[in-house]
Amino acid sequence: MIRRLLSLSAAVTLLYGCVHGLEPLPLAITVVSSDTTVAASDTVQFLVKSTGRQLTQVSIDFGDATSDFVQAPAPSNRIDILFKHPYAAPGTYDAIATVLDSLQGAKSANLQITVQ
Repeated sequence: MIRRLLSLSAAVTLLYGCVHGLEPLPLAITVVSSDTTVAASDTVQFLVKSTGRQLTQVSIDFGDATSDFVQAPAPSNRIDILFKHPYAAPGTYDAIATVLDSLQGAKSANLQITVQ
């Protein structure tokens, strides 16, 4: 009886570890902008390219207390999206783009924008 319980316990641990111990799949993300130095009120275009498996969302924090995101209609291996954003005030802003996958893996890339 003890041997059977140990075998059952090992099988449950193995199964649970295989199903619930999954690591996020490898993700890659790049962000490029139309310009890195602009005048106040100019619109900057950010091209975010992301690859991986089961990608679900790409978001961007523009660094000026505003953000945007795109939710994939279905998990995808690639999401390329163009975000547009006007900066109202002079300053230096760190724009951070982030991709998420269905296993809650995340990867970010950043770009600095100077507004004169």
